[in-house]
Amino acid sequence: MRACVRAAIVLSASCTWGTVDVPDGVVRDLDASRRSAQASPGASALQIVLAAEGQDARAAGRVPFLYLWGTFCPHCRELNAAVDDPRMREAFRGAEVLRVEVRALGPAMDDPVFGVAERLTVPSFFAIEADGWLATPLTGAAWGEDTPDEMAPAIARYMRDHGVRAPMPSEARWAELAASAPPLPPPEPPPPGDDPLRTVGGIPEGAIEVPSTGPARVFKVPIDDPPP
Repeated sequence: MRACVRAAIVLSASCTWGTVDVPDGVVRDLDASRRSAQASPGASALQIVLAAEGQDARAAGRVPFLYLWGTFCPHCRELNAAVDDPRMREAFRGAEVLRVEVRALGPAMDDPVFGVAERLTVPSFFAIEADGWLATPLTGAAWGEDTPDEMAPAIARYMRDHGVRAPMPSEARWAELAASAPPLPPPEPPPPGDDPLRTVGGIPEGAIEVPSTGPARVFKVPIDDPPP
């Protein structure tokens, strides 16, 4: 069951699912109450939180990543529904993935840690650097259909390119994991008033779905006027 909480520092209302254990890793919600970390002088609240989370992840032998998603984004909900699939668990091996819903960021949507961009993209994965800054993200444009067969290899490659030491699974290993996978649960519907087909109360004003080389995979969310 999903529980909604009010988090401190940079987040407004955000929703939590608990923790998903993966081989030598974990997928969980960002703890916005973290304050102590070796961040740069003048660091933002978000950067301090990310540095603290990253510090703990590395101390436990895991590589930290931020997963940015949106309740209004059907691609994100498909990804969330697949997170416990054996292929996705293998993709996240050795990582600590911290989830945060994009609109829960509030004013932190335009934090410099995201880099210079007119819009944030969901879904996105960011490697978290030691000082809390974020590396160039992997977005949903990196895969085709929102299925573990297509999402898991792209995510695994990004995470291994950013410090995860687990070997990249072979095609035979991916096939073996697919054969052992139970049926995926249906993705959760958007909360009431968050229908992705609506432009009022659902997709934030100014957000657009962006076609990639395949089907449309990502939403771009404007950061100059963050939604409430």
